[in-house]
Amino acid sequence: PYTVLPLPVFAYSRNESYWVGTVVPVLQSNSKDELQDIYAPFYSHNQYVGETFGIYYYGYPSDTTQYSVTADYSTKIQRDIDLTYKNVGAGGGRYILAGRVTWFKNPFRRLFGIGNQTSESDETTYTSREGLVELTAGIHVNEDLALMWTEHYHGHRQFSPASQDAI
Repeated sequence: PYTVLPLPVFAYSRNESYWVGTVVPVLQSNSKDELQDIYAPFYSHNQYVGETFGIYYYGYPSDTTQYSVTADYSTKIQRDIDLTYKNVGAGGGRYILAGRVTWFKNPFRRLFGIGNQTSESDETTYTSREGLVELTAGIHVNEDLALMWTEHYHGHRQFSPASQDAI
C-alpha cells in the first residue's frame, strides 16, 4: 500500500536565489487502492536561510474530506507551520466546512520604496512574522450552486534587517 518517490528539488527566484535539495513523498493507499495519505519529508539548502528540514502530510479520508499539516524549519530565520481542513460534504452532504491556520517567518520580504519616483537602489529587505486564520462555512443550494461565507484574519509584524538575527 506504499509507494516511495524520491525527487530532486531545484528552484530559483531573484529575491531568494537558488534552492537545492530533495523531497521523498510516500504515498499510502487504502484497501480499495485509492490514495489515502501522503507523507513528504524534505530537505533543501539556500544560501540565505541555510538548511531547511520539513515534513508535509496530506490526508484524504473520504471523497469529500481532506486535511493537511505542514511544517518546516530553517537553520537561519525561516519557519512555517500550516494546518488545513476541508469537508465539502458535512452534515450528510448539505454543508461545507473549511479552515486554515498558518504561521510563518519570512526573511525574503521586499520594500521597493514609497512613491512613483523611487529608484531601484531604494529596494530593501526585511523579515516578517505573519499569522493567518481562515474559516469558511457554506451550504449547498443545489447540485451546482453553494453559498459560502469566509472570515479571514491576517496578522503581520515586520523586523528591520538589523534585527533579523535576534528573532
